[in-house]
Amino acid sequence: MKHHDRHLPSQRQLRVGEQIRHSLSEILARGELHDPALLDVSITVSEVRVSPDLRNATAFIVPLGGAHVGETVAALRR
Repeated sequence: MKHHDRHLPSQRQLRVGEQIRHSLSEILARGELHDPALLDVSITVSEVRVSPDLRNATAFIVPLGGAHVGETVAALRR
């Protein structure tokens, strides 16, 4: 492995991240999260980065229109 390749995600990380992104997008589209701050808010999951051991993932989201970003992120973290 080259020195600069160590920080690139593996194919498995990329695949798992994409599966999580797809699942999160479906959950959000169906409105399965019951939080008043998420009512009538369209959210795009742009990327999910998974740790090398696949134990942790970070989802990057954007509320469409850019409105209520702080409230939306806070609601998703609950």
